[in-house]
Amino acid sequence: MTSQAPRGQGDDDDARIVELFVRRRDRYDEPTVLRLTRATAAQLRLSIEEGEIEPDERSGMRTFGWADVVHLALRRWTPRMISAALARAGARQALPHLNQTRTIPVELPLYQIRLLHWLAAESSEAGTPRLNASDIVERQIDALVSGLEPADALAIEGAIHGFRAAWQFPQPQEAAPDVRERCIYCGSSRVRESGACASCLVLHEGKRG
Repeated sequence: MTSQAPRGQGDDDDARIVELFVRRRDRYDEPTVLRLTRATAAQLRLSIEEGEIEPDERSGMRTFGWADVVHLALRRWTPRMISAALARAGARQALPHLNQTRTIPVELPLYQIRLLHWLAAESSEAGTPRLNASDIVERQIDALVSGLEPADALAIEGAIHGFRAAWQFPQPQEAAPDVRERCIYCGSSRVRESGACASCLVLHEGKRG
């Protein structure tokens, strides 16, 4: 079955995402940044003033690095939306392996499911694609990681190779991404057709491979 774009994210948005991630360039001029990210000049100016992105004006014109453009794009599209658009274009590998999304079953109390639905509706901004429960969970986990003590962050990096680079994306990464097929849960190389190893398949999905 062909993946469909979520409501509020059409072919035009997909084309921008593909151009930014598949046909990436080192530098972008301001009009291109505004076109690709669908940001306004005011939003761009505010991001510069707050130090979130830093333009380079040494060439006599204002340009922005790729990572800064992606940072601005993430204001409009969540990691799920970006990953889905690239998958629809057959370009999933344009993202580092650990930044690609996967679908897993999650069981929650009904009140928490409804809370996620409500938060997604409340957090969605006019003129942008609507958020869903996955986007809210991703944001909560991102906030949790941001609050980690250095020792805890180091322990996680030791257990999940490449975790820090994936969390800091789109900042430049020195190490090449690990593209080998591994269990989506524990990272072991003993994967089944489901994408999970036998023990994780039982633990997280209640299934036996």
